[in-house]
Amino acid sequence: MLTAVGNWVWWFIPGGLAVLAVVFLEIVRFSWRRSFDEDTEAAASQRLAEAEESANQRVVDIALRHSVLADTFAEITTVAADMADMAKGARGAAFGELVMQAVDAIVWVVHADVIGLRAVVYEVNDTDDGLTVVRWNSNRPRSRPKPFVPGTDRAIKAMKLLERGETVFVDDIANASADEWAGSGVGYNTFITSVIASRTGSYGLLTVDAPETDDLTEDDENDLRLIAGILAMVFAEYRRR
Repeated sequence: MLTAVGNWVWWFIPGGLAVLAVVFLEIVRFSWRRSFDEDTEAAASQRLAEAEESANQRVVDIALRHSVLADTFAEITTVAADMADMAKGARGAAFGELVMQAVDAIVWVVHADVIGLRAVVYEVNDTDDGLTVVRWNSNRPRSRPKPFVPGTDRAIKAMKLLERGETVFVDDIANASADEWAGSGVGYNTFITSVIASRTGSYGLLTVDAPETDDLTEDDENDLRLIAGILAMVFAEYRRR
């Protein structure tokens, strides 16, 4: 351009301004990018810190809950062990009291934070084709649980579960398949059922249900399996001749 028009100073003014504008825009862009990266990094660090804090709090909560669980059922296991030296009548009385204590502990201690939670202990009937209610409780008004009437689909599925010796956790009954659940669903939309069994036989079921989906979790499932194991010892001593 200089060759064409000569070294006329007026050509340098707009050119210089254009160059300054480009430099200024580049500085602004660089500054904005650095600020954006810093903000992004700070936000990521904040999210990481919050996630770590949440995870640590969850570990603390689980540890505290397991400590409460251990303290609560320590007395039950001690009395259950003492049943070995009791006469048959005394074992029967202790059995009913210990099962009630276990149900109350689930409702009022272990899961006191779940509004409307209900816990039920069922016992296999004499003909091994249904289950009756031994004890139950809830921390809010709930309907009385029904027995598993022999010959019904509900009882058949329960007996098959006893044969398998499994634990079933359904977090959303409304979307559960027929293979997962057979029940009334009155007052609850999530439940956990764990078999009460030992190596010598199956005695019944421990069931916990709650009104809302996600009221119960996998951690609750693990707790119920542990409690069902303790109840199996109580049942074994009660059934012993």
